[in-house]
Amino acid sequence: MRVAIVNEWGQPPHVADLPEPSAAVAGADLVDIRVEAVAVHQLVRARAAGLHYSTKQLPHVVGTDGVGHLDGHGLAYFTSMGGSFAEHVRLPRVAVAPLPEGADATQVAALTNPAMGAWMALRQAGAGKSGGLPASGWTLLVLGATSASGRIATLLARKLGATRVVGAARRADALAAVAGLDAGVVLAADPAATDFSAAGQPDVVIDYLAGAPAGAFLRYLAGAKLDTERPIKYVQVGNMAGPDVTVPAGLLRSTRLSVFGSGFGSWSPLELLKELPALVDAVAKLPAFGVRVEPIDKISEVWTEPAAPDTRLVFTF
Repeated sequence: MRVAIVNEWGQPPHVADLPEPSAAVAGADLVDIRVEAVAVHQLVRARAAGLHYSTKQLPHVVGTDGVGHLDGHGLAYFTSMGGSFAEHVRLPRVAVAPLPEGADATQVAALTNPAMGAWMALRQAGAGKSGGLPASGWTLLVLGATSASGRIATLLARKLGATRVVGAARRADALAAVAGLDAGVVLAADPAATDFSAAGQPDVVIDYLAGAPAGAFLRYLAGAKLDTERPIKYVQVGNMAGPDVTVPAGLLRSTRLSVFGSGFGSWSPLELLKELPALVDAVAKLPAFGVRVEPIDKISEVWTEPAAPDTRLVFTF
């Protein structure tokens, strides 16, 4: 079968022929999937370059998830840290979630991974959970709202009960184009000069930026008049603006601020798999995002091309 692999870190993947996976053993609770669409996420690129903690061995089969045909059950999304850019994969049944009827395979393949961090962050913060955030009436700030993940987070938050969503990003025109935002914060060239007043006191913050913008927002909170009885849940998901987040010590002592992360390690595989059916169902119902679809045989030449703005790259088998 055709598989996209990397034999040397830093080199583009290429298509090679490898043996088919052995047939699923009766009673082993494994399923076979004929792969249809796989997407190039930031995680996929980092793993293929040998830069992610989750992969250290060569040769490396590219990919972490995809959409394919599950015998007798139609299309399904699957997650596989052992590689997904292959014509066939064999996986535990719990790592597979059926797509709703009529769902677009390329859209689900492109969007589920960037949606995962937001979904798990919101669920960790208590959205849609008994005893968590209110069923409605809570507010969200998205730092990095114009990224694909940020735009998806905005839409998912609405599904989980948010009534006010504020986005922060560098470009005012890009912020204005993000569906579902109630207000925007334009990050200044010097993040310390940013006016965060439109953010108010959010119940939840999803941070895709880290670095100076995140630090500037936390300093804004430290100097703002806050309702100290109202918790603030700060969820760190990405670090597009820097590797660190500086939290004012006084802010931790003077407010009910909880700081945690959303990523592999901050939640267990079992926790993710429990959320997978609801996540996939929500992603399948999102508005369409820009997707570039290419056949897997072109992966070597397409891999190094500059990414088009607001477009996800998907390969098909």
